[in-house]
Amino acid sequence: MAIEAALCLMTAILLLIGTTDLVLELRLWLRVNALASHIGQVVAQSDTLSDSSVLAVMTSGLAAEGTLLANAGVTVTVIGLSKSGASGGSIRQQTGNGCASAYSSATVSATQFTSLGAGGATAIVAVDTCTPAQPWPVNFSLLFGGKESPALHGSAVLASSATLSE
Repeated sequence: MAIEAALCLMTAILLLIGTTDLVLELRLWLRVNALASHIGQVVAQSDTLSDSSVLAVMTSGLAAEGTLLANAGVTVTVIGLSKSGASGGSIRQQTGNGCASAYSSATVSATQFTSLGAGGATAIVAVDTCTPAQPWPVNFSLLFGGKESPALHGSAVLASSATLSE
């Protein structure tokens, strides 16, 4: 009976630690996505967008997250829209570990301007956040090969009616 209890207890502990690792990783992923959304909303609601204002929002957003996302990277790309559907200028700010942004001024088409401009948008704000691969929170995976958790990414794309000043 003691041997069966020991085996069951070991299995239960392994499941508990694995679940804890997974929950902590999921929590971090949710925070990365919330950071992207928060920074994007603050930038998109600004009256005027400039390099310094975007950098200030990024810095304050990262500072508000504290130590959990201390090594997170943030890339904010602001693309101004012109009536022809071409890019009317852009701002790109990057901080931290260098998240790759999939959004650039070359991706703004006349169709996108028509759909966004009809609602009064004058710029597109794209935010990418990421954390590098790191040891699992509970570090239990070292028993099974020492693998790291994956790099986590979050993104938000919003329309803004702010004027772009480069």
